[in-house]
Amino acid sequence: MYKFEIDIQGNLEEVYGRIFSVLKQAGYIILSYVDVAEILQRTMQKKIDPLYILNICKPAAANEFISESYETSMFIPCKLVLHQMGENTRVSLQLISPQIETFTDLSTDVAKKYENEIVDILKKM
Repeated sequence: MYKFEIDIQGNLEEVYGRIFSVLKQAGYIILSYVDVAEILQRTMQKKIDPLYILNICKPAAANEFISESYETSMFIPCKLVLHQMGENTRVSLQLISPQIETFTDLSTDVAKKYENEIVDILKKM
């Protein structure tokens, strides 16, 4: 499994606002977000359902990853995708522990710790 997904009631903007708030309370920072629908509309005149790609990071997590091995810094920040689907927004978290396990000989303990933390946050929404 390479992702965790959950459908959350509300349009993309509402869910984004709620996610921003709960992640901030948990010590996460949204480093960037890409409004894919806006970019495709502006550059290609293509209309798709609202879709954001977020890069999030918790400084304490980044520190743990880097302290374990600089090689693990390739797997930060974490990626969330928010995709409005009707009256709900599907939130997908890319799980990095399977990538670490498949492509390196490094431990997945830190990755799983923070993946589980984000999953728990999303399940409470």
